[in-house]
Amino acid sequence: MLITFDDGYLDNYRVAFPILRGQGVQGVFFLVTAMVGSCAVPWWDHIAFVMKTARRRRFALHYPADLAVDLAENGLTESLRSVLNLYAASGNADPARFLRELEGAAEGDPVPTTLRRFLAWDEAREMIAGGMAIGSHTHSHAILSQLAPEQQRDELQRSRAQLRERLGGAIDALAYPIGGKTSFSEQTQELAKEAGYRAAFSFYGGTNLPGMTRPYDIKRVGVGGQSWTRFRVQAAVCRRTGKYWP
Repeated sequence: MLITFDDGYLDNYRVAFPILRGQGVQGVFFLVTAMVGSCAVPWWDHIAFVMKTARRRRFALHYPADLAVDLAENGLTESLRSVLNLYAASGNADPARFLRELEGAAEGDPVPTTLRRFLAWDEAREMIAGGMAIGSHTHSHAILSQLAPEQQRDELQRSRAQLRERLGGAIDALAYPIGGKTSFSEQTQELAKEAGYRAAFSFYGGTNLPGMTRPYDIKRVGVGGQSWTRFRVQAAVCRRTGKYWP
């Protein structure tokens, strides 16, 4: 079993790292190089904050497709998922436009930008010294399938080069931003291989069976929304049967 963390949030260093080190367990942390040590507000947090503070409980979005949002009827969790899915849709060629439209339609609060959200380079080096592993989550967390091949190549190469320069050693693992089936393509996998990665991780569920695992589409299972007891049973069943229990 491999424990992985995406994005490189500060709590990865402050909370997860001490626990893993204390248990003698290695975690793999995939960092977004443009966000390391920063107060940046990534698009998924931006969307979540606007939705949570929305003054309008019913509103509509029209880019890149029409979406009626009804917080009063559907609740925050379902409504947020639908807005995030719309943002990640292949037709969203102008993310800034999407966020402007959401802010205007929902009438949410401005997003705070003064708190450091992501772990710093020196903290990443301390984590490596403490037995953890670091990988790439691209340079800016752009959804790769929405980019032209040269832009994808730049995201992959720049991130790997900066991680190697700042942290030393081989950086040969990648986690695709979002990780869904439509967030990367066969071409993305080829570009990842060309950029020097030996493995790349998706995030849409499934199992990695011996002799059937694709090195540039290694499947992962999320642990959110379930109890620790259920996760332990799930992991045990998967280990014994080779089948994913959702």
